[in-house]
Amino acid sequence: MTLAENFPIETKFYRYEFIREQNLVTHLAVSLPVPNKSDWPEVVPNPAPGVKLELRVNTPHLPFVQLELRTLQGALAPYGVRAIDIEEPLVEWLPENDEERLQIGFNNYSRRSTRPDPNRFMSVPFDLIARAVIATDKLMEFETPLNFFRRGCRDIEDRQYVDAIYDFYFVLETLFSNGKFKTSAVVEEFLGSRELCAAVDLLLTDPGPIFTMNKTILAEFARTYRPLGREKLIEKLVELRGFLHHHTLKRKGIWKPEWQKIYELDALLFQGVAYNVVFGILRRFLWSQDVIDAFQTEYRKNQASSRS
Repeated sequence: MTLAENFPIETKFYRYEFIREQNLVTHLAVSLPVPNKSDWPEVVPNPAPGVKLELRVNTPHLPFVQLELRTLQGALAPYGVRAIDIEEPLVEWLPENDEERLQIGFNNYSRRSTRPDPNRFMSVPFDLIARAVIATDKLMEFETPLNFFRRGCRDIEDRQYVDAIYDFYFVLETLFSNGKFKTSAVVEEFLGSRELCAAVDLLLTDPGPIFTMNKTILAEFARTYRPLGREKLIEKLVELRGFLHHHTLKRKGIWKPEWQKIYELDALLFQGVAYNVVFGILRRFLWSQDVIDAFQTEYRKNQASSRS
């Protein structure tokens, strides 16, 4: 977004200032007075062994600023704003005089989430990739659900959990709903699919690393979803998709597009079921004898070529 002119805006509670680089708005600074010294950051000795100091921050105003910013970014969308970094802001304390400067333990902090280091990824055996290439012509009929799954995985990485739920649900709907859309009819079709029921059963007995690597997520899964069993869990999946598919301002507690985090567990559950379904499809083709034979032929040709 570019601005014809620019100056700070004072509202009832906050001061907004748009920061530009070459006339393009790159940052938004929101400031407010913090007269209560208990809300100032502190640096105190840490009794824990091996840790010298502890940084203490208290930001009671931040959730209210974030609430306003969620509304503001929507209001500015028609003018070119695509997103404001609301969840990971830089929080800064600006002293008004030398005395305050001495009393403030440190000036700013921010939290940042980082993507996993690709150098730490486990290597995928090349034969699996090669066999996927060889089997592509046979997999063409599954192109749509496979790409819904791919998009859902990307949504998970981007922490867009509601979008992920939609994409993973479409994997299941495309394959197993037989064109049905009403909740009761879809549940009936899903429960009638041995393939989908097997995928759900596998998730309940072995949720996999997506859950087991995060103790908090695993505990919540064990408490919320595992006790449901197959039938109730499938009903829950379909009902949640229906809840997310409709919206009204008149209903209290209705979901909001910026509250993605609260649907993380649900999105991971959808991903787990969809993964088991997709892997079952791939297993039928990538492990078929003709595909294995074709890969071994290519492997021998490559070995002979490298020796010559």
